[in-house]
Amino acid sequence: MTSRPGLPLTFIIPVLNGERFMERCLEYIRRESAPGDEIIVVDNGSRDRTVALVRAAPGVTLLEAPGVTIAGLRNLGARAARNGTLAFIDADCLVCPGWRASVERVLSDPAVTATGSYYDVPEQSTWVERAWWSFRPRHEHRATFIISGNLIVRKAAFDAVGGFDATLVTDEDTDLSRRLVAAGAVLVEAPSVRVIHLGNAKTLRHFYRKEKWHATSILATMRSHTIDRPMMLTFLFLLSIGMAAAAPFVLHGPFVPVVMLLCLLTAPGITALYKVYTHGNYRYFFQLLPLYFVVYLVRSLILIEAALKPRAAAAQ
Repeated sequence: MTSRPGLPLTFIIPVLNGERFMERCLEYIRRESAPGDEIIVVDNGSRDRTVALVRAAPGVTLLEAPGVTIAGLRNLGARAARNGTLAFIDADCLVCPGWRASVERVLSDPAVTATGSYYDVPEQSTWVERAWWSFRPRHEHRATFIISGNLIVRKAAFDAVGGFDATLVTDEDTDLSRRLVAAGAVLVEAPSVRVIHLGNAKTLRHFYRKEKWHATSILATMRSHTIDRPMMLTFLFLLSIGMAAAAPFVLHGPFVPVVMLLCLLTAPGITALYKVYTHGNYRYFFQLLPLYFVVYLVRSLILIEAALKPRAAAAQ
């Protein structure tokens, strides 16, 4: 623990069956802690050794809330917090040296409401991890979104917008960021507020499973907000599927498979090109193509399933 006084933080760590990461997560947080900080772990009903490890950790408050969403876990921690600044850190993240100094520097400006940054990857990472997080920014900038696994926010502003939407299974950070910005909050993404994420998808199959889970709340967020860019590109992907399916019936010749492939890769290609152009990581373009294909595929499947449900119910 650093000995210098600083901005008192309440670290809030939601967890479910996180024994693989829990001890290291707490260890790295302590290295970046200062007097007056508190650490709150909110467990979601772990069946492994997570709870025992947290109880054995000195100076850590344990809250137990089985069966609630991760947004609900974070809200419980925020309600129990005594300090005026909340640091939401996921259990599979390691805060890096200099994290605390960067947080204090950014939040020393009273106009800034929240800070944080996208995850970094471990040194021993797969191509899926490196490509997916290749858009991590290099420079500090005003943002419209801060990822909830590395989010530091003033409690007064967090409470003023009602915290996370506990009804959302995923995408709660996008929703919170939108409401904070709508309320006039200033969000600053600072790459030096760095954490290493250990729980990344490491294979394409694992990536598919994670994205399928992450996409479960897109209908809820679509109902409560205007259609955003990812949703527009999902609709484009759906249209591209229809065009690819129609290609063999309206076109002839050896180029039909090429046309079908180009149709299917339109939305993933636009997104991958935008990402590599924005962040200058052009070498990841062809690796991002299959990843964004998976993203739009699972989002499209959820939309198709939702559209078919009313018809199935009416037919019964």
